[in-house]
Amino acid sequence: MSETEKPKAWVTIYDEYGDRSGTLSGNKEGLEILKKKIDEAIEKGDVGTEPELDSDFLEVRFEENRKELDEKETTKDQVFKYGCLALGLVLLIVFGFGIKGIYDLLSAK
Repeated sequence: MSETEKPKAWVTIYDEYGDRSGTLSGNKEGLEILKKKIDEAIEKGDVGTEPELDSDFLEVRFEENRKELDEKETTKDQVFKYGCLALGLVLLIVFGFGIKGIYDLLSAK
């Protein structure tokens, strides 16, 4: 890279294996562009990062609330949850009677 050539602006939230690293990393140019994109997103709702920023995400989006915190448990979710619990209890009871039957067979001799 020559002295007059600016380094490519980059920002990443993933490590080299594609896993979330827990750290937002980038060079100075990338972080400054991201800062501008965040301000734009707060004003407009969402903005793309391409082509000026080399990043592993495509846009910066402003949302008032986190969707997963706002979603309420539906009736279908409750039925599934309690159905799994009931199935687990039935299997535990059947397993317990099976163990008792084996114990009775072995102790009868």
